[in-house]
Formats: sequence, C-alpha cells, structure tokens
Amino acid sequence: MIFKTTTLKNALFIFLILFGISTITAQTNLPYFTNFESNDGGWTDGGNDSRRRESDNSPQGDFSWELKDDSGDASSFYQEFNLSGYTTVTISFSFQSRSFDDDDDIFWVKLDGTEVLEYSHDVDWGNNNRTYDVSITLNATNYTFNSDSEIRFETDAGNSDRIYFDKINIQGTSLEPVAEFSVDNVTPYIDDVIAFTDASNYTPTTWAWSFSNPGNVTYVNGTSASSQNPEVRFNAAGNYTVTLTVTNTAGSDTETKTNYITVIAPASDNPATFTASTSTTNPYTFLDLSATANSDGDNILVAYNTTNSFGTPTTDANNNIVLSGNGTIIYEGNATAVNTNTLPQLRQNRTYYFKAWSIGSAGFSRGVEANATTLAVEAPISFTATSSTFNNNVTFSAQANSLNDNLMLVYNTEDDFGIPEDGILYQIGDDIGNDIVLLSSVDAATINNYVHDLLQLDTRYYYRIYSVSNGIWYYSQSYREDDDRTIDGFIWQNEISTDDTQDDMPYTRGQEVYPNITVSGVSLGSGLRIREDDDKITVDRISTSGTLNTGDNDYFEFTLKPDTGYEINFQEFFYNGDDSGGNVNKGALRSSIDNFASNIEGDVKPDTGVEFDLTSADFQGVDGAITFRIYLWDASSDNADFELEDFGFKGTISEYAIWDGTSWSNTTGPNLATRAVIDGDYNTSIGGTQTSFRCKSLTINAGKTLTVDDATFVEVNYNTLGAGNIVVETKGAFVQRNDGTFNVTGTSTVNKSTPNKDQWYHYTYWSSPVKNMDVNIAFPNIKRRYYWDGSRWMYMGGGTMVPTRGYTITGKTSGVQTVSFTGEFNTGTITAPIYYNASNGENWNLIGNPYPSAIDLNQFLGTNTSVLEGAAYFWSQETPPVGGEFSGTDYIPFNATGSVSSSPDSARAVNGFVPSGQSFFIASKAAGNATFTNAMRMADATSNSQFFKSAGVPPKGLVKSNKLWLNLTSDNGVFSQILVGYVEGATNDDDGLQYDATKFGEGSGSYLYSTIENSNKKFVLQGKDSNSINLDEVIGLGFKASIENTFSISIANLKGDFLQGNTIYLKDKLLNTIHNLSASSYVFSSEAGEFNNRFEIVFKNQTLSTRDLEISNTNLEVIVLNTGYVQFSTNDNSVIKNIKIYNALGQRIFDIKTNSTIKTYNFTNQKASIYFAKVTLANEKELTKKFVVR
Repeated sequence: MIFKTTTLKNALFIFLILFGISTITAQTNLPYFTNFESNDGGWTDGGNDSRRRESDNSPQGDFSWELKDDSGDASSFYQEFNLSGYTTVTISFSFQSRSFDDDDDIFWVKLDGTEVLEYSHDVDWGNNNRTYDVSITLNATNYTFNSDSEIRFETDAGNSDRIYFDKINIQGTSLEPVAEFSVDNVTPYIDDVIAFTDASNYTPTTWAWSFSNPGNVTYVNGTSASSQNPEVRFNAAGNYTVTLTVTNTAGSDTETKTNYITVIAPASDNPATFTASTSTTNPYTFLDLSATANSDGDNILVAYNTTNSFGTPTTDANNNIVLSGNGTIIYEGNATAVNTNTLPQLRQNRTYYFKAWSIGSAGFSRGVEANATTLAVEAPISFTATSSTFNNNVTFSAQANSLNDNLMLVYNTEDDFGIPEDGILYQIGDDIGNDIVLLSSVDAATINNYVHDLLQLDTRYYYRIYSVSNGIWYYSQSYREDDDRTIDGFIWQNEISTDDTQDDMPYTRGQEVYPNITVSGVSLGSGLRIREDDDKITVDRISTSGTLNTGDNDYFEFTLKPDTGYEINFQEFFYNGDDSGGNVNKGALRSSIDNFASNIEGDVKPDTGVEFDLTSADFQGVDGAITFRIYLWDASSDNADFELEDFGFKGTISEYAIWDGTSWSNTTGPNLATRAVIDGDYNTSIGGTQTSFRCKSLTINAGKTLTVDDATFVEVNYNTLGAGNIVVETKGAFVQRNDGTFNVTGTSTVNKSTPNKDQWYHYTYWSSPVKNMDVNIAFPNIKRRYYWDGSRWMYMGGGTMVPTRGYTITGKTSGVQTVSFTGEFNTGTITAPIYYNASNGENWNLIGNPYPSAIDLNQFLGTNTSVLEGAAYFWSQETPPVGGEFSGTDYIPFNATGSVSSSPDSARAVNGFVPSGQSFFIASKAAGNATFTNAMRMADATSNSQFFKSAGVPPKGLVKSNKLWLNLTSDNGVFSQILVGYVEGATNDDDGLQYDATKFGEGSGSYLYSTIENSNKKFVLQGKDSNSINLDEVIGLGFKASIENTFSISIANLKGDFLQGNTIYLKDKLLNTIHNLSASSYVFSSEAGEFNNRFEIVFKNQTLSTRDLEISNTNLEVIVLNTGYVQFSTNDNSVIKNIKIYNALGQRIFDIKTNSTIKTYNFTNQKASIYFAKVTLANEKELTKKFVVR
C-alpha cells in the first residue's frame, strides 16, 4: 500500500493553501474596430474549433476569425464591452462561409446570452465563398447595456463547415452623464487627507473638480483636478463648497454641494503617545493599547475599525460624543487607564486600526493613529494517521504547537474539508461541512491514544487536526500529513500463484497472514481428489447429487485461530473459482460455529467470484479456533473439475484484556481498541490497576461484578454483554458510544442517592436509567408519585417508568434517599415525545436523562432546537411549602447564558450536565420528539455529581464573555441569585429562553430579577450582546419583597476582563445614591411589594458632584412626632425651599413648597411605612433622607 506524504516545511508547521485559477478580463470601451490582421482584437475562444487564422476565405486581408464545426458542437468567440450609458449600440461585420448547407447551417450574434441576430444559409444569404456585410443597431429600450456586456458570435453547422468573420466595428451613442460624488470624511481636520469618489452615471470620460477657496486646497497622492477620484488636503479651517463637472461624447453635467466640507482646526493637542500592540495575555483575540496624555492632561477618546478610515468626533444634542464617519468608540477617559479598557473580542490574524483624540476644554484634537495585528492560532507541529494493513482502524500521532493548545480531530471520506468557525466549540459528532468531529478540545496524548475503528473496508479516509486556542475556541490552519488512508482489512489471503499446487497440500505457499493469528492453509475433504495444476487448486469427484450431503466430505477447508489474548472480528470471506470438464452447479459456505449445520447466506453458483458477509454476531469476538468449509455438489459428472483461484478473509484482529481479579492479562489494561473481559470482581475506586477505563467492547463473565464507583467511569465504544453483574454508584458513569448494545444477563443496577432532605415530603425529580423499571420496586411504599402530561400532574399508582419521562416523587423519611434502578441499561438513540399546544403561552415538558451517566446539556439543547426552547429548569428544594404548595422560585434555570445557585452554596448551580436519574422541565416550541444520543454522554469523573455542581464547560457557541452574578439576601433566610451575561449570540432585547430565562414560578418569597426595556418579564438569567458592555452600560434591576424587611445586594461572582477590571456600582434611584458594590454589599430596607426600577448596575460614579461635596457638612434632620406630624430641618438652619416625599415604591406623594428653616407637615392620613424625603435648599443644594412612620 502506498500513502501520500507531505514534506514538513518551515520547521514547525505547514498550512494548507488551496490555489484557484481565475482570469481577470478588462472590459473594452467603444468605439471598437478590428480586422484581425495584427492580433486577435481582444476576442476569446468560446470553445469547439474557434480561432483567429490566416485563410483564403478571409473577407478581407489575410486574417479573420474562423468558426468551424468539426466537433459537431456549436463553436463561438466572445468579448466583454463597456456599454453602460449608451442609448444605442451598432454592431457591423463582414463574413464569408465555406461548405454551409441550406437551412440547417446557422450563425448568431448574442448580447449577454440573448440572440440579437440569427442568420440561416439560403435564407439570409445564398452563396458560400462570397463576402457579405451585416450591420445591426440595438437600443436601450429593448436591451440592457452593462459595463461588462458580452458580445458573442456563434455557429452551429455540420462537420467541416466553416465561417469567417472580419472587420468587426462596434459603435455607440451615449446619454449625457449625470454628475454625483461622495467623500470619506466631511469634517476633516486641517491637513487631513480626504478621498472623493466619483459616482456619476452614464460613463463620463472627463472630470473637472473645483473648490471654494481653492488656495487652501492641495491635491495629493498623484491626483489632480481632472482625476476621477482625487485626494485633497485643506490647510485652513472653514466650510468648503465642492463642484464636479463630468463630460462624455453626449454632453456634460455639473453637481455642486454647498458647504459640503467643514474643515476643523484642532481644539487641543494630540495625546503625547498612543500605541497598539499584540496582547501579552491573549494574542489571538485582543490587542493592548497604551497612551499618555498631552501636556494639559486631557482625557482621551479612542475608536477602532478595520478600514483605517475614521470620522471626526463631535457632540450631539444630548452632549454625547459621536463620530461623524467610520469607527466605533471603545474608550473615553484618562489616558493612562486605556490599557485596562476591554476591547470587543477581535478576530484572529486581522489588522485593526485605532485612533485617539484628546478631549480638551474647547473640543477635540486632530487625533493620532495606531494599528496592530492579532496573531493567528499556531498550527500543530506534526500529525500522522496510520491505518492497519489488515485491520479496519486508524491510529494517530500528533504534536501540539509550542503553546500546547488543545486539538480538534476531524475526518471525511471525500477529501473535501469544511472550515471551522471561530467562536464555536464543536462537539464530537458535529458536522463542519463534509467533516465529522472525532475529538474536540483534547490534548495530543488523547489523540495519540485514540483508535478510529470499525471503518468501511476499501475506503479512503481523510483526517485533519486543528489547534484550538484554549478557552476562546479559535482555530488554526489545519495540519494534514499522510492523512489519506485506504483500509484494506485482509487478515488472511492467498492469490494461489505457484506451480504444482497439488504437491503442497495443505496449501500455504504465498499466503499473507495478519500477526497474532495462526491459519491452517487450504485443506480438502476426503471426498475430493486433487488434480495436477498451476496457479490454482483443482479438484474433481464432486457429488452429482442435487442435494448437499455433508457426509460426502466434498469441501475446501480453512481454519483460523487467534493467539491468546486476541480475537477475530470477521467481515467477509471471498473467493474466485471456475469449473472445467463439466459444470459444478452448487456450493455453500458453512462454519464450525454450528458444526457445519447451516449455510452462510444460502447456496451459490461456485464457478465465479463469490463474497460472503460475516458481520453477524456469530463471527464477532472469536477468541478460539474456527473452521470454514466451502461445500460443493451437483456436478454434471465425476470428471467435472472445480478450480479455486484465490481467496481471502477480511476483518480485524483485536487484542483483549482479561481482568482476573488481580491484574489485566495484557498488563496495561484495555483501551478503545481493546475488548475488556471482567473475569474477577472489579471496582473502579480501588486505585492502582482498578481505576476508570475505556474499552472497545465489554464482557462481564458469570458470577463476576463490575462496580463503577463515585467519581469514576467506564466507557465502552460498542457492545456490552455477559452473564455477570454491573453496579453504577450515584456519581459514577457508565457510558456506551456509537450504536453499541447492552446485553448483560446478570444483574445491572444504578444506585442514586439524593442530597439530605429536611422533610420526607420534599420532592425529587427522577428519570429511569434502565428499561422496564417497575415504579413500585424502585419507590416502594411511597404514595406521592407524579408525572407531568404537558398540562397537569398525573398520579402514578404503579407501572413501568418510561425512559426520558420525568417523575416527581417524595421520600418515605427525611434524610438521604437511595434508589436502586435495576434492569437493562438504556443506550443508543432514545426519543422523548414533546407536548406542544399552540394556544398555550408556554408548553412545559418534564423529561429526564435516560442513561446511567451524565449528558452534556449544551449538546442536548443544541441538538433539539427545532422542538425545544433553550432553557432547562432543575428542581432544588430550598424553601418550605406554603399552603401545601411549593415555591416555583426553587427551580434553577440553565441556558446559553449560564446558571445560578438556589442557595448561598454555589455548588447548587447547574454545571452544564444532567446527571443520571435526573429530570428537568423544559419548554417546547413545536410538537415532535426530543432526541438523546450516546454522543451526549459524559465519560469523566465529575460531570455525574449528584444534582448540581459549579463551574461547567462553556456552552457551544460561547466565546469569551463577561458574567455578573448578584445575590439578594436577608437575615431571615432570603436568598435569590441572578446572572447577567454578555455572551456571543445574545442581543440586548428579549431573546427568548435560549439566553433570557425568567423564574419558573414567582412563588411567595422575596427575590431579585433583572429587567429588559419594553418587557415586563422578570429575568433570573439575562444574556446581552457581548460587544455592548462598556463604561456607559446600565443594567436594570428589580426585586420583590414579600414582607417589610432589610435586604442586602452583593456580588456573588464575576467573570471576564471588563467586569474584573472595572468598578461595579449599584445605583439606588429612589434615594439617588450610588454604592461601590465591588467594595461591599449594599444594605437597604423595603416594605412589601414589587419594585421594578429602583436599582441599576452602572460602571461610572456620577451621583456625587462638586456641589454635593461642598455641602457635605449640612445634614437633613427628619423627626416623626407623636402627633402624627413630621418635622424637617437641617443641622445648620439652612433655608428649605422645597420638600418632596416618596413612598417605598418610589412614588411621589407630596410636593411641599416652603421658605423656612423648619417645616412641620401632617402625616396622620398616611399608613405606617418607609418614606424618603428629598429636600431642596435655598442655595439649590439637595439632601435626601429615609424615615419611618409607625
């Protein structure tokens, strides 16, 4: 077998470069003429016997363009012309035909594929070898004239017929041009270069530009006043009027734009320095900025783009800074702090341009520019793929890049690779164009230990690996070397190519045998006689009976025996044969599996090439000697010969590892290419040689038990079988891949233990990981067992638990509840019917993980986007029931934004996995089925932790993000957490449950929520545009207080460069105060009620002004008198001008005008509650204070 090789260049890595061939053709302008005497006139051969040539049939001179039809297909020549702006186009030419026949010989002239002229011999012209002149005029009313219109001459004539074209003349009459233009910056600074673009219609041929105050204008970069697209610089500030006059043969037109350009004189000096450079922390997606202020210490403004064309900063009516042209503002503030600014996540291997302006008291500076380029993710250093000569599997050798980035391995069978999209975390089994992901975000060791097996024989496979920059999912160029592999799959074959084969029986000469098996060679039954022959084994005396009698012993025999510790997985047996001296009409293949009692695939005609399928279970995992026989019968006579010309067995030879209770037979244990046999009790938690393992297939022998203990796993690539026992503990994981079957005839059990329950009546949401689980056996003597049918709770008195259905069930006592699920483990693709009613606002389904391992929730949600919304809700009992009803606030949501915790214990947040035995609520958006697959199952030590665990993997589609978790707490046990995440794919609007999840039910308790403009929903998870976070960002918060209480708002956790690099403030809009939430919690009091807009998260401290600081020694005093009146004054007897009173809802209830140092007001008609006074003094200073009326 010969494999491709690729030379390793540039020492470290190579990149795949795909070359395409293209032709760039300039359009020809009118007028146009050619007689072909000196060249081809710009015409192109349209195919099939078309060329410029010298001929006696040229209409004039020696040369013309010949079209002939020797190929039997139409031939042509063509050229593209700029016909834009013409009202008419005239095409004139001469032609002469040779050997044209009447009626059926034709030529055409076509414009952009449309026939504008058809000429037939004996209709439009009569004689060959005679010159004819033709002229046609087209108008813009009937035809479309484009800047790249194609004119084509084409003929369809009989073989050897020819026609010659000459003196081609194309003229046009034009429309008058219409002048129009634009410029890339209408507000430049003095000495800025701006570029004008001509946008005139109808093909002008000359241009004349002029400016008011022309003495202040300089043309640059080789342009002038007659250039089509000039570039200019202004040396004085002011308004400039611009005029353009354009001309063509039909006339001219002038466009004047009055005061079109406003040139600005810089109002301050530029920053002293400003640079952009490759990031020292993440060079693929971020750049580092650095600046120092000018001598006045002015703040700076920074914008960026990818075009290096910036507008001019100005202020709008609201005094906000905007750019008049290109560029996105990313920073405003102190120059030295720009290096802490978080840029939007950039693309790898791309140049970005930045411009910084000083913000002076009189305006902006001219600006200084910088640029830098993000790095490309470095490709892997090396990669090889090696196929087994006989086995149908491929192994790999890979070396990561110098940064030791993770790797992704993909393959296809077409050699047509897709391109991974930056920002997406691909999962195993995902498609990338024609590619299928084999491994994703793994280290080189994982690839080097991986076996891609059970492949199609005689099939070419292609592989690539990519570096995946850690945590941001950016992909390098691929590395492919020796990556195309043809899988042959022969384990024993013989072409029988020697002389005198009769002398070598059993015949072994020339055979090819895979290592680790022993073969017998070809033997014969006693009923056959061998004949003298070369290059084949020839026999006669074959039974003439029409019925097979195995006692006749008329057979060829083949025996194979794997070495100890190896097994054979057969795929095919084939042979080529013939007969002579008569006919041999019937043959069959049988095996020792059933003592040669039955045919494999029925009778065959033996005198031809024959193939037998050996993929049935009987011929898999054969670990002892097996014999095959080709039986022959129904010969036409005893003298009829049968000739065996060649034969071969296809399949795989696999090592297997036997655990005897002490050690593995192969010393190293199984791997994904090895069958594992448990022939002694095995517990994955003991350590040493008894740990988690992966295997190709698994056999558990009778009387032996495999225990998958907590925090361990067993992964089986294909089938699990045997007569033994298997036990999976609460946090253990048993995973099967592909379409593997589970057939263990002993006892198979999954034990699941709940967290500690305070009361027996606390519910747990269950799902069965086994088939045919009787609910009365799993949950004996428990009466509260329900499932959700899409619209209501249904009581389950007994029966079998349905895989994927969720159940809510109490315990018998408080404390830890342990449930044993016993039965055949669920595996393979399993579907869950999804309820949906279009008339309902929300359609909730309670479904569960059907496997004895955790599943990747992100992959499940991504697979089922057509029927399911993007948020799952998990029950976690935290609050006691009220009036017999449990609180909906105890449901923990998870979506593409993330998850929150249901208690101060952060481990209660959903980690991105659904443990075995766990069910959850999810909303549907269409009727159908949700699909669970083995590809979603997790083979690791942590993902199957009971119920919830913190810090999961980022969801697919998630790139670098900023996330803020906030807690609302109180001394009497209130706990509520929300998450606001700036994540890829989300917008600042309500994106639905995929990014923006509300509470499952509001319940009766107190809780915190975030708000979205133009929505009345209360969000516990809110996704926002990942590029929208900046210092001006505002996050709206609301809360519900079930009783009057004192609460605390605090930061529970935060992630992301922006949130970790900037101060987070909480703004209390009721009290007009701002609190540094990064430094400490915010404590406040509230009466019962809902408060949708009291709080905001902001990133600028803008509440305290200089004026506020000037009166910091003046305090407002509020006294609630026993008479029910309230008295207002200040400690320094300042004159009070106005008093506004607000209730706890933020509603203004009094607006009191006064002009005194003390004011007493009647509050006897107001209820007992919390109030806020906002007092304006005579000097316009404002004071705020809370008071309580009891």
